Amino acid sequence: MPLDRSAHADAPTLHAIGSWYAERGLPVLLALPERLIAARTVGGEPASPTVHILTRDLDDSASIASDFPTTSTEIDVELAPTPSARWSQSYRPGTDADLVAAVAGSAQGPVTFATVVDESGSLIATGRAAVTSSPSGVAWLGVTALWTDPAHRRRHIADAVLARLMAWGVTHGAQSAYVQVEADNAVAGRWYRRRGFALHHTSHYESVT
Repeated sequence: MPLDRSAHADAPTLHAIGSWYAERGLPVLLALPERLIAARTVGGEPASPTVHILTRDLDDSASIASDFPTTSTEIDVELAPTPSARWSQSYRPGTDADLVAAVAGSAQGPVTFATVVDESGSLIATGRAAVTSSPSGVAWLGVTALWTDPAHRRRHIADAVLARLMAWGVTHGAQSAYVQVEADNAVAGRWYRRRGFALHHTSHYESVT
């Protein structure tokens, strides 16, 4: 993945990257944010859908709440510093829960895991958020793993989870938030945009041989 604007997809660079991965028997997958390296400049093959990275500023918790339906405040969202076994299974069904916890819990800053349960105690929604600092000093809240059981959708549960995670981010110093949505997922894209997010840049993976 290119880290700054000095990155170039020239032949010597691609050869060095390819050699490093070949020595380890791994395929070469380049993560290409279009703000740094434009599409079709590497000469590889697309290996993932195009992803929209959406961002928004974070003010105080009160202003965040005003961007969400009032009914979402009535939903109890629990936060924990580590994912429960149920959270891990909802995120990657059939995968070892300890492995999911080790990967999802890895972050270079504060991380939290959100859960919502119904009256019977069954898990019906999840989310994850982590705060990391960019080289420019901006503290970013990354929101991932936002999921709602299909039987409980259209009840503003996802609103409650997102609002809770954003408020948590503010208390941990986050100044901006970002989410990633596949470009062809128009429903999710519109949903986030109605919650104050806007397109920052696009990204995709390319396979290079």
